[in-house]
Amino acid sequence: MALSVETGSGGDSFGSVADWKTWATGRGRDYASFADADIEAALRLGFDYINTARRYKGYISQASTQVGAFPREGLTDWDGRTVTGVPQRVIWANFELAWAKLTSGADLYQDQERGGRVASESVGPISVSYFADAPSQKVFTAAMRLLDPYARSNQDAYPPFIGGAAGQASTEEAPTSLTPLFGLNMHSNNVD
Repeated sequence: MALSVETGSGGDSFGSVADWKTWATGRGRDYASFADADIEAALRLGFDYINTARRYKGYISQASTQVGAFPREGLTDWDGRTVTGVPQRVIWANFELAWAKLTSGADLYQDQERGGRVASESVGPISVSYFADAPSQKVFTAAMRLLDPYARSNQDAYPPFIGGAAGQASTEEAPTSLTPLFGLNMHSNNVD
């Protein structure tokens, strides 16, 4: 099945194989040993990772046809600029993840290196301990940094329909877990 680039009408990658090769060449990366089918598969895995790794600002543009997390309506970057279409940084993040898959065989969902948050390490007999806040899987730093400007902050971790209408910022403080939702009478049909 041919790779389809997501533009809001369905797709399975944020960039094409040809664009990925241009990107790799510009960064001095040798991709000659990779077949186009392998590059397509890696781009699809990177696309899936981006769509599930984080919550992003705004909301998807085409609810009935859009597969990917981008493009988004109401999306702004760190400088407050409105972003339209699929941001170049998202495409590059897709390419970085594909490169990681192709060159290291990285399983984008299974690695458990805790993002480098090592609290202590011994060499013999081998022992490693991680900080409590360390991620439970490998962190793909280049890709995640490219996505940072579009990720929701911890304060905005919940979609706008909690405490606000779709597409509008909430004026209420977001709950810190699912348990407080019961305290907000969201489980009951009773009207006071």
